[in-house]
Amino acid sequence: MKNKFFFLSLGLLLIAAGIIASHTVKFKNTSANVPKKKETRDLLVGEKKLSVEIARTDAEMRQGLSDRTSLPQNGGMLFDFGQDSSIIPSFLMKDMNFALDFIWIKNNFVIGITSNVEPPDKDEKSDTKNLILYTPPSPIDKVLEVNSGWAEKNRIAVGDAVEVK
Repeated sequence: MKNKFFFLSLGLLLIAAGIIASHTVKFKNTSANVPKKKETRDLLVGEKKLSVEIARTDAEMRQGLSDRTSLPQNGGMLFDFGQDSSIIPSFLMKDMNFALDFIWIKNNFVIGITSNVEPPDKDEKSDTKNLILYTPPSPIDKVLEVNSGWAEKNRIAVGDAVEVK
């Protein structure tokens, strides 16, 4: 009688453990496989409207636009260092596949533009030692990366206002 009770209890315990484990695994797998959606906002540079992804964290900034094949025509990525920031960051084109314009921003005004920044040669893409570093002309709090030629095509100039919607 005790053996039957022991095996019945053991069986129920194993079934319960299996049910709990399957729910735990499902929960972990579903949350781990859901990519974090990037924050996107509308942005006005002068009178030109863009839809931009916002990069705020170190990981988002390190990744930037690397490994992508293109940007939408009126799309971009805004690197936001914080409202009270005043830094001179260095950017490089590691693992980039297309050319960009860098629009350097301070206190919601364009303070400089670096146009037609070409991606590295195929052999140099992942080797950061030989890549060119791009820096703003003075401290900034934001950088906007857009398709190469966008700034000129849209007549963006130093002094233009920048507004995040």
